[in-house]
Amino acid sequence: MSSSPQSEFTLEGLEAILARIQLNSVDNVARLEQAVEAMRSGGVGDSILSIYEEIQEGVVAVRDVAHGADSELSLQHGVRDAYASVPDAGDKKFLTDE
Repeated sequence: MSSSPQSEFTLEGLEAILARIQLNSVDNVARLEQAVEAMRSGGVGDSILSIYEEIQEGVVAVRDVAHGADSELSLQHGVRDAYASVPDAGDKKFLTDE
């Protein structure tokens, strides 16, 4: 049985997506470092190396942001747990007067 597109965007689904992004970005950083080193060793010119270095910078940025996202996403557990403990609670607007 396949999951619906919406089930991917639950808290657990988003945590799974983030875990994959984290794992893939760590692997991608390592592979790009190896690729750039191999190109340098092979005498590849700066025009190509500069493009790969830009890609590296982007992948490193994704890695760093993804690894910082855990704490923000985990805050949602507190909200979910609060709603679970008070099943008849109102929505955010009602509870916060926003």
